[in-house]
Amino acid sequence: MHKWILFPFMKRDNGRGTALVGEKHEFLVSKMNDSLFVSLDRLLLEFVFQYEQDISTKEDMIQRINKCLEDIKENKAAICKIHETINTTDEEIGHYCKHSKEIKDNCTNWKPTCDVFHKHEDYMQDQFTFYQETIEKDKYSTYIHLKLSIL
Repeated sequence: MHKWILFPFMKRDNGRGTALVGEKHEFLVSKMNDSLFVSLDRLLLEFVFQYEQDISTKEDMIQRINKCLEDIKENKAAICKIHETINTTDEEIGHYCKHSKEIKDNCTNWKPTCDVFHKHEDYMQDQFTFYQETIEKDKYSTYIHLKLSIL
C-alpha cells in the first residue's frame, strides 16, 4: 500500500544494486511518507479553503463592480440631464440678453424724443402758469373795473 521513497542518504551499494539499510530505515521512510501525506493534506485543505475564499471574494467584487456600473449609469444620466438644463438655461440667457440689448437700444433711440417731450412739457407748464397769471390779473382788473363802475 505504501510507496517507499528511497533517499540517497539511506542507500547502500552491496554490489548487486541499491538496498535499504535495515528495518529501522524502512520504518523511518514509512513515517516520513505518512507525515508528508498529512502535511500535503493540510496544505491541500488550506489551498481549497483559500480557493473558496477567493471565489467568494471574487463574487463579492463582481457584485460591487456591477453596483458601481449601475451607479455610474445613473450618474451619467443625471449629468446628461444637467447638461440639457444648462444648455436650455444658456439659450434662455442668450434670448434675454438679446431682448435686453433691444430694450437698451430702444431707450437710446427714444432718449432724444423723450428729451424733446420733457422740454415741451416744461414749455407748456410755463405757458400754463403764464396764462393762469394773466387770467388772474384780468379777473382782478375786471373786478376792479366793475367795482369802480358801480360806484
